[in-house]
Amino acid sequence: MSLSGSQLDAARIVTALAREIGQGSGRDGGACSVIGHGFKTDVLAAALANGTAAHAELFEDNNEP
Repeated sequence: MSLSGSQLDAARIVTALAREIGQGSGRDGGACSVIGHGFKTDVLAAALANGTAAHAELFEDNNEP
């Protein structure tokens, strides 16, 4: 789910933010990988981006009659 979710609009927007606010720059700029985007950043920025990607394709189906 995380890899496919990483390509959706919500995850791309948050990943761009994570790249900007994360400590470190470049491909090996941080300790944690951002799934599906080929760069690393600090733990908080990576958690934000990866968590968004992991939940981007979840749909709640609670409307049963």
